[in-house]
Amino acid sequence: MSAKKSSAAFAIAAILAVLYAVPGVSESLDNGLTAARFDAAEKLQRPDNLDEWIFLGAVVGHGYPNSEERQFSADSPGMIQVVQMEPAAYRYLKQHGKYADGTMLALSFYNTQQKPQPEVDGIVQGELASFEIHLLDKQKFTDRSAFYVFPNDKDAIAMIPAGNNCVSCHKEDGAYDATFAQFYPQLCDRLLAGALHAAAK
Repeated sequence: MSAKKSSAAFAIAAILAVLYAVPGVSESLDNGLTAARFDAAEKLQRPDNLDEWIFLGAVVGHGYPNSEERQFSADSPGMIQVVQMEPAAYRYLKQHGKYADGTMLALSFYNTQQKPQPEVDGIVQGELASFEIHLLDKQKFTDRSAFYVFPNDKDAIAMIPAGNNCVSCHKEDGAYDATFAQFYPQLCDRLLAGALHAAAK
């Protein structure tokens, strides 16, 4: 190999090494994310960096009412629910305008503080009660969507069996690709061209 070809090959190898060393770049190149970790029993392992995930939005007392009337009230607010996206998935979304296979969204359920100190108006976030992961992967799951509900004392959990209410609800009511993008401003603006977000104002 000539010195010129050798130098070019070395330069290409160096560029690839840099690209694959940058978090999220290698995932974008192969159109799939690898942040989800499974044990030998195919249970999803608890992410250890949820505090680094991208905040998408929060709701208070969100849920389907058991009757035709909404039941939320300030006296009984239910839980504060916080939605986040795994960082590499969010980078892919920003670059491509869609979800990659392997995208994970976390929905965390927080209790509300009954007697915050100092006492203030409104509702104050308390301790984490549980959280769930929504994993999107058409190569791995028939429905593309899989849900994993983590109690606080579990480090790995099996998916909710296929055909569950979470999947059917997200398919029926989710505004984009079986997700409730309509509720979260960053997703709404990026995925729905701002139409739903503007209508909600």
